[in-house]
Amino acid sequence: GQTLSGALSANDCQLPDNTFIDFYSFQGTAGETISISLNSGVFDTYLFLLDADGNVIEENDDGGSSTNSRIPDFGGAISLPTTGTYLIGANSFDSLETGAYTVSLNSSPACQTTALAFGQNVRGGLTGTDCIINVAGEFFFKDFYTFQGIAGQQISIAMNSDAVNSFLILHTPSGSGRLEN
Repeated sequence: GQTLSGALSANDCQLPDNTFIDFYSFQGTAGETISISLNSGVFDTYLFLLDADGNVIEENDDGGSSTNSRIPDFGGAISLPTTGTYLIGANSFDSLETGAYTVSLNSSPACQTTALAFGQNVRGGLTGTDCIINVAGEFFFKDFYTFQGIAGQQISIAMNSDAVNSFLILHTPSGSGRLEN
């Protein structure tokens, strides 16, 4: 829920493509849903979301309005894959651009979870306001369901749809692992 003002300058860190970048950090929790915006009236923005080791999780050029950036682009929210420190990189699209910007980090109520009991069937639907997840570079809308399990318990999960190509992801409680199908 915080918006900060900053400015790219020639004194900032410089990437190999000769763009300047400022970094901001925040603590996130596995499964937490967020959105990030980078806006400037002076330069074409470019936005990065990185893990604590500097690995790029998401990046965006013009997913906000005009030449502003947003993660995820054009609405919704993404879910964080693990608990820990994350970095936001406020960058420009073109080399040597400088100037003022604002960067915003927001949690999103769009990614509510629904409790699911064993043996229960649920009817759902994916919409353009659902959370967005990146799976191998492709973006998908996502609904979240939770259940209480016991270590070693065997389970099966099924998703059927005539409207979409079904895709399931089972996240571990810590968020450090997942199974996909």
